Parts: sequence; C-alpha cells; structure tokens
Amino acid sequence: MLRKIVQSVLTNTRVQSLVESSAIGEATAAKFVAGSHVNDAVDTVIALGAEGLLATVERLLEVPQDESQSRTNTLSYIDCTRALSGGAVTQDLDVTVQLTTLGLGLPNGELIATENLIKVCQSASESGISVTIGMEHPSDVPATLRIAHALGEMFPTIGITLQSSLLRSEQDAAVFGASGARVRLCKGQFADDPDIAHLSKNEIDKAFVREMRTLFQSGAYVMIATHDPRLLQIGQALALRSGRAKATFEFQMYLGVGINEQQRLLGLQHRVRIHVPFGNDWYPVVADRLARQPKSLGPAVGALLRRK
Repeated sequence: MLRKIVQSVLTNTRVQSLVESSAIGEATAAKFVAGSHVNDAVDTVIALGAEGLLATVERLLEVPQDESQSRTNTLSYIDCTRALSGGAVTQDLDVTVQLTTLGLGLPNGELIATENLIKVCQSASESGISVTIGMEHPSDVPATLRIAHALGEMFPTIGITLQSSLLRSEQDAAVFGASGARVRLCKGQFADDPDIAHLSKNEIDKAFVREMRTLFQSGAYVMIATHDPRLLQIGQALALRSGRAKATFEFQMYLGVGINEQQRLLGLQHRVRIHVPFGNDWYPVVADRLARQPKSLGPAVGALLRRK
C-alpha cells in the first residue's frame, strides 16, 4: 500500500519538478545513477569490476516523438558501446536497451525499433558486448518478444527480460528457455488488470519461483533480477538442484541497492551484475527506486513538499 502511495505521489508533475531541481533529488540520483556522461558509466563499471561485480549499462533516453529522434537515440546507444569498448572495461559487459527509446511506440514502430536494434547489436557485437532488451509496459510485450525472437538467430547473445507479474510470462519462460536464450527474470510492475497480470505480491512471487524453476531446467542462461532475499535464496537452491554450473546463471541488482546481498552472493562466488544507468533523464530511475524503498526514501519526498 505504501509503495502505491509513493508511486502516485512521484507521478505528480510538481513533485517531479521539485525533485529534479533540488539538492535532495540530485543526491538521490547520485546514489542510483552513474552520472550524466558515458565516461561516468565507464568509471562506475571499472570500480564495480574491481570489487568483482559485473555490469549492464543503460543509456537513459527520452521516448522519441518521430523516426528521426529514434535514429538519434540509436546513435547514442552505439556511442555508448564504443565508449565502453575503449574505456579499459574488459570484463563480461552488457548493455540494456529499452525498445521504446528506439521507436517502438511510433507508427510502424515494430519495424523501426527492429532496424534500430540491429544497428545497436551490430555495434555491441563488434565490441564483444552483449545486449539485453528491457521490458516496459504490458502493451509493448508482444512486439518486444517478437523482435527478440527475430533477432535471436542473428545475435545469439541477445537477452530478453520477462516479468513474473504478467500471466503470460510462464509460457514465455518455457519458450525462451527451450531456445537457450539469455533470459532476465524480474518481478516487473504491479498491474490492476486480472486478465493480464497477477494482482498481489504473493502471486507475483509464486510465479517468479515457478519461472525460475522452468528456466533453470532449460538451456537458458538465467539472469535473476531481484533484491528479495527470500527469492535470491530460492534461486540459489533451484540452481543447485538443477545441477547448474555457476557460469550459466547470474544475479542482477540495481546500482546503490541491495549492497549486503551483493556481497553475500559474491562471497559464495556467484556472478553478480549491477544495473548502471547514466544520462540526464534520470528522474524515472529515481522515482522507481524511491517507490521500491518507500519506508526509507519516501520521507525525502515529504521533505521536498514541506519546503514549498
């Protein structure tokens, strides 16, 4: 309930303006976002690597309003892969790409996003960097999965994100698992439509476990993206029970979140990858992190409102 209240507050345009223009907002952004420039991301990835942590880098971009802007965003992703390649980052590196930033929401968006993603994947492949497709609004899921299927043979290391909050994800986990794809599993956003989504945290968590089991029993490379200690422990147990070598799966967490769990998993010699966003459009990231930690960070929003 508290999380939904904080989410509602953070979608208010006045609150967004206050957060973006305040020292509190900037300090919060610094915790969860590497910085505004790709060099900040490179420095963060190098620092994480020194601790034994892997990274997936995401360029924060606005959703394009036309095809020309989608091409500009594509070039931004390509510049990112080139900078990472030339930035003394040698460890197993990944970039996260949101298809809406490549034009998925435009008229004829599926074709536009596919063409743009191919260019990003080609650049990443030349640099030895893998690409993982993020998953956004439920309405974007069918097209996103079609694109992932279409590019799977062309780029075998491409990854896809599945959300356990969606009813269809159990079948999708079976399909992508059977193909041997790289699959990131996260909880996703809470939804209010029982026709497409689980409505309670308990049901989302149960689905998460079922989908982990399916993926670990398949040929997929499994990426478990959660900070929930219970689900992390279940994931470890399922991987052990399925006879998985530690090189065939990993755990993923956000920058600045779940530090204790990161270190615990590292101590057990698991692969741990940190999501490293960078760019000027950082408010959605900060809003998401605030909403996910309402008890500890929600008061910061209240402090901003009381100042006005």
